[in-house]
Amino acid sequence: MESETKKAVRIIAYQNMASYRVPSSLAIKESYPLPPYSSVIGMVHAACGFESYVPMQVSIQGTCQSHVSELYTRYEFGQHTKYEAGRHQICLKNGEKKLGMNRGVAPIELLVDVYLILHIIPDDEAMVPVIAEGMLHPKNYLSLGRHEDLIRIDAVDICELKKTELEDSLVVPYDAYIPVQERERLGFASYATVYKLHKNYTIDPNLQIRLWDSVRAQLVKGGAESEIEEEEIVWLDDTPPKNYVGELKIGLPMPVFGA
Repeated sequence: MESETKKAVRIIAYQNMASYRVPSSLAIKESYPLPPYSSVIGMVHAACGFESYVPMQVSIQGTCQSHVSELYTRYEFGQHTKYEAGRHQICLKNGEKKLGMNRGVAPIELLVDVYLILHIIPDDEAMVPVIAEGMLHPKNYLSLGRHEDLIRIDAVDICELKKTELEDSLVVPYDAYIPVQERERLGFASYATVYKLHKNYTIDPNLQIRLWDSVRAQLVKGGAESEIEEEEIVWLDDTPPKNYVGELKIGLPMPVFGA
């Protein structure tokens, strides 16, 4: 098989606590087990100061040590809800109108000690050094998930991905999102949860709302049960980290599942 390669930016990062909200969760804010594609893409754009969408693929792998439930302050209001003293705790003023708001608490799911390995693969390879520079020297503080979920960037490397036919079986080392079509092509046993993850969006010109493009991906648990058989064709990253001294063991080569 003729060798095929492409450049990517690999980011190794850590979060003490984070919540990646599942959009359909209301009474309890549930969290995805790893950040969705849209959150990672948004973080990259914020770091680099991009003002329009830069097409890219993203591979998301990682792990967390545990998860906890916590309370957060919740506000409820509507643009046509009139203020009533015995019903609402807060009065909002919109011109001469008085609108009512209620304030209370609700539970939220938080992930604890999140370690991430992200591969950013822009369609235009000339953007690779731009993204790497942006992640090393971001325009603002970086968060992933909620605004308060700060992220610590431990290593940023430009790596080369190689499309490779495996000579031996290869274990997926960490939990990973794998697009369903890719998972089926690889053909290893699947008991994984399928998520419909947002990736990028356009604005509806009439309604002025976001129209999301989504990816159906499975969360594959890392370890011996997730083994890619020999002779399968996968993208591999075998570039050693240059200045990483963190807690993760970066075993190489590492499979990469872009979406």
